[in-house]
Amino acid sequence: SKCAQIGQLKDRREAVTQEFNATVRALEQEIRSRLAKDDAFFDPRKIQGKAEAIVSAQPGTVLIYPLVLKDKVWILWASKGGITKSIEVPNTGQEQLGKLVLELRGELNRTGSPEDMADLKATSKKIYAVLIPPSLRAELKANNIQNLVFSLDSITRYIPMAVLYDGEQFLIEKYAISTVV
Repeated sequence: SKCAQIGQLKDRREAVTQEFNATVRALEQEIRSRLAKDDAFFDPRKIQGKAEAIVSAQPGTVLIYPLVLKDKVWILWASKGGITKSIEVPNTGQEQLGKLVLELRGELNRTGSPEDMADLKATSKKIYAVLIPPSLRAELKANNIQNLVFSLDSITRYIPMAVLYDGEQFLIEKYAISTVV
């Protein structure tokens, strides 16, 4: 019956709301912890004001902020008009991404042979998949974005963003890339 369906929808909405609120509380706790330990940490709650100035300065610009947590990565991005979006990238957290970053840094130091370049591209592609997830890729393409500005967090500070590889091109071949703190 319709009443039963409405009741189920209300129950589902309540469950989703509780899950969302728990996620927000966990993120706020993580932010407070990072602010206390890391002088260079940028509070993502302040992204809106910072983002508007950055994306308005140059047409076709998006600000991308990866927030690396223990068990997942949140990618926040902002574009012109104050539009801010986010996506959760599950199953890749601080430890997994950290290992990939260490691999990448080592591979950057030994790019002498074709095998070395193949290893570099493979590792870089894995990092690209985390930091530029499909929904962000679609947004970049749909909005004719030419400039990526990264505000990097924790281990992502050690990634030269230009070397991220999408399977065909390095990021620097497609976009002008900047970082801000």
